[in-house]
Amino acid sequence: MLIQFENNGALVPAIGIVPAIAVLGITYLGCKVLGVELPGGVYHLLLGVSLLLSGLINYVVRRKETTLANGEPYYSPSSFMWIDMGAYTYIYAFIGLCICIDAIDSLN
Repeated sequence: MLIQFENNGALVPAIGIVPAIAVLGITYLGCKVLGVELPGGVYHLLLGVSLLLSGLINYVVRRKETTLANGEPYYSPSSFMWIDMGAYTYIYAFIGLCICIDAIDSLN
C-alpha cells in the first residue's frame, strides 16, 4: 500500500497512536504494581484524553516553517493521505471528545 505524505504528514499516525499507548500502558502497569482495580470507564476516559492530547500535538506540528531567501517566514503545508494535517486535528479531537463523553456516561 502506498502511503502519501508531505512535510510533517508522516507524523499523523505516530501522533495518534503513541500517546494512547503511553497513557494506557502507564495506567495498566501502575494498576498492576499498586494492585488497584479501576472500572473499565476509566480506561476509556484516559483513551479519550490521550486522543484530545493527540489533537493538540497535531495542531502544534501541522505547519512547517521555513525562511525564504529574503528573510520572510514561509509556512509549507503538511498532509497525510492527501488530507491536510489541520483536518486530523479536528478528527482526533472529535473522536477523543466522543470517547470521553461515553466514558463519563458509563461511569455514572
